[in-house]
Amino acid sequence: SSGLHDRTDIVIASDHGFLPAGPRFQLNTLFKREGWFHVDGGRVTDWTVYFQPSGGSGFVFLKDPNDAALRHRVRALLDAVASDPANGVERVMPTDELRALGADPRASFAVDMRSGFYTGGGFDVVLAGGFGTGATGGHGYDPSRPDMHASLIMAGPHVPHWGDLGIVRMTRIAPTIAAWFHVDLSPQADQPLPFARPHP
Repeated sequence: SSGLHDRTDIVIASDHGFLPAGPRFQLNTLFKREGWFHVDGGRVTDWTVYFQPSGGSGFVFLKDPNDAALRHRVRALLDAVASDPANGVERVMPTDELRALGADPRASFAVDMRSGFYTGGGFDVVLAGGFGTGATGGHGYDPSRPDMHASLIMAGPHVPHWGDLGIVRMTRIAPTIAAWFHVDLSPQADQPLPFARPHP
């Protein structure tokens, strides 16, 4: 009754998918045992190799990423850990793959967990209990996994495409909406979806 139906577009987007998450894999525990990670009480005092948890995956940093011998030793440890199903490691990702994904370029490796596992920053046990707050799921796993894909629904007079849009990078949503309103974004912004057309 408002008369806006023919010129109103609706865009609904979620930010990520979810997977079940249980025990937390705490790789700094192993790095501590190797002498690569040092703590005093609960405070980190020094590190040569450090694991930064990030939900369903985590990043391994070497203080000196050019130390080829240390990199080899760390990779061997990660491969050994991943070979034991009890640890919940889906796979180890090397630097070149991380860079191709646009992940933190300072990371030497990433560890992606299987569904049902998560990562943690503790350093006393390799596998800690779950969240303990009633939460049973999380995100932060390898974004190429289908369960991590977000949802996108677009409808309205300037969305002529009906059906499945396929996989859409989230960075293309804002440029698409901006194109409808003749708004120029930064030159570094992603491209709008091919069907984007300005409002008259």
